[in-house]
Amino acid sequence: MSLHVERTAADLSAIPANFKQHLEPGAPPQMKMMAAKGMLPLPPEQTLLILYTVAQTDDQSIREAATKSVKDMPPEIFNAAARTVKHEGVLDWLADYRTDEAGLEAMLANATMSGLTVARLARRAPVKVTEIIATNQVRLLATPQIIEQLYLNPNARAATVDRVVELAHRNKIKLEGIPGLSTALDSGQDIFSGGVDAEHFDKVVNWDQHQLKAKDKGAKVPDPDSADEEEIDDEVERTLAAQIAVMSISQKIRLASVGSREAVHILVRDANRLVHNAAVTNPRVQYTDAKLWANNKSMPDAVIAYISQNRDWTRHYDIQKALVENPKTPLDKTLSFLNFLRTNDLKQLQNNRNIPSQVARQAKTLYAKRTSGQKR
Repeated sequence: MSLHVERTAADLSAIPANFKQHLEPGAPPQMKMMAAKGMLPLPPEQTLLILYTVAQTDDQSIREAATKSVKDMPPEIFNAAARTVKHEGVLDWLADYRTDEAGLEAMLANATMSGLTVARLARRAPVKVTEIIATNQVRLLATPQIIEQLYLNPNARAATVDRVVELAHRNKIKLEGIPGLSTALDSGQDIFSGGVDAEHFDKVVNWDQHQLKAKDKGAKVPDPDSADEEEIDDEVERTLAAQIAVMSISQKIRLASVGSREAVHILVRDANRLVHNAAVTNPRVQYTDAKLWANNKSMPDAVIAYISQNRDWTRHYDIQKALVENPKTPLDKTLSFLNFLRTNDLKQLQNNRNIPSQVARQAKTLYAKRTSGQKR
């Protein structure tokens, strides 16, 4: 899913000619650097246009100076300019470098900002900013990717996410970037009833993210059953599996999208087809996860079927072999993968009682063909 915004040239017609000469291709490096450092005495909005323009140059030192000027611009000056600049490419560029809440709020208040830029911000925005993004229904309906990115942002509150998802569903907007949720909404099942309250779900997500970040940094993750983490709510200190067990279908599907690897590995075994489909179709699922699941004969049938249809995963020999040995793999896929197995593996399959007899017979036939003529 592309959230690319074309960064076209800015209109510099309002900038005085004596300052435009700093931008000429043949201008001395010192003059270009003055522009990149924001040293030209211009109004804040025009300064942003200048910085954006010089940042498109091939000179790395000029680009770095321009981005540093944006990052270091005093909030009161930046915010005023960000609210008024009329160029979506400039706003898209600024969104790469201003991450403070006030700066993000100022940019979001600008109607010129592209919906795709808003979607990109929605994916990583802090809680307060996600609330602001979610209030602009016109933008949400015009650019459904914003709703999708809010859904995938673990910082977004459950109540906020439920509200924007309901808005999309009510207006018959397909959320194609979240296939698991889209399928669930179209299933006719009541996916919202039951579960934990929204505030508690947020605590579970926060705890799960706490574990994920700690592991990414190589830190020892505290046991959620431990009493040492006083800042974590007592109710959240139960095991993740126990927390998931009492969630609604919609809550499980959301956790499958934003949760840690541990959460996804629990959800992919859920009895509800909508939930385990959401887990296995999560874009963050990697080859190593698929390999583990393909080797697990207790996995839901739909999970094994999905793995067998994923070309990125089935090009790996060990997944092909695991799928052949898994009786839940669709027969047509199993017979297809058999043709690629090594001769020694075909030999072993002939007497494997855990696979369908038709597969064992076909393995025997292929083995005989490959070894015929080897014996004299």
